[in-house]
Amino acid sequence: MKSLVNKLFSSDKIVTLRNSFKVKPIQMNRNSSPNTSISDAFLFRTDQDYSTYFRFSDILNIFYNIKNSKVELIFYDNQNNFIKKINLDKIQKLNEICIDRKFMNNKEIYGHFYIFHDHKQEDLNNLLLSNRCYLGFSKKGKNPSFVHGNSFVKGKNFIDGKIVSNFVKTSFLKNYKYFIQEDFSEVDKLELFFNNPTNKLVKLSVNNKNYTIEPDNDIMVKMNKVEKIEITSNCTRLRPLVFTFKENYYDVHHC
Repeated sequence: MKSLVNKLFSSDKIVTLRNSFKVKPIQMNRNSSPNTSISDAFLFRTDQDYSTYFRFSDILNIFYNIKNSKVELIFYDNQNNFIKKINLDKIQKLNEICIDRKFMNNKEIYGHFYIFHDHKQEDLNNLLLSNRCYLGFSKKGKNPSFVHGNSFVKGKNFIDGKIVSNFVKTSFLKNYKYFIQEDFSEVDKLELFFNNPTNKLVKLSVNNKNYTIEPDNDIMVKMNKVEKIEITSNCTRLRPLVFTFKENYYDVHHC
C-alpha cells in the first residue's frame, strides 16, 4: 500500500499539482531507469556569423575504461524540427566538433542538440551518466566564449534505445521566479536563449513581457539597456544562456 501511495504521489499530474501549490515541490527528477545516458539540450548557433564549438570527453573510457565507446548526436532547429543525426564510432578522450554554416548545410539558424553515449559491454549494468560538455561560441572567427551544459533534458537507454524526458518539472501556475544575479546596466544589449526542457507548453515572463515556448523548442529574447532581469514561469528550472554585448565585445555565460 505504501509503495502504491508513493507511486501515486510521484505521478506526473500530482507532481505538477504539488509544484503549483509548492507542497513538497519537485523541481527536477534526477531518478531515471538504469543504463541511461542523459543529455542537456545544447544550444548551437550558425546565425549572425556565429560558429559553435562543441567539446566533449569519452567519459566511458575515462571513468570505466571502456574501449571503443561511441556517441550519437541529434540536431534540431529552434522549432524542434529534426535536422540531422551523426554517429561517431571512433572518439578520443577529448573531442571537438565545429558546428558552422557548412555543417548545417549552409543554413543560418539556431537550435539545440543532444549527445548520447553508447557501449556494448554486457557486464556494465545500472550505469547512469551525464556528460555536461562545453559549448564555445565564436562570432566572425573571434576566440570562442565557452559555457558548460545547463540542465538534464533527454536520456537514451543503452539497451533498448528508448528516449526518456521531463527531468525538469512544471507547474499549472506561473509561480516560479528567478532573478539573474547580475547587473547589466553597462551592457549595450543582451540575447537570452531559453530551451523548453519539457514536453509541455512553458509560459514565461521576462521583465513582465510574456512569452510561450512550445515543447522542446527554443526562443531568443532580445533586450537593450536593462539593469536587472526577472524571469517568471511555470517551469521549475528555466535558466537562460545569456549573450552580452558591449561595443565590439561579447560574452556568453549561464546566470
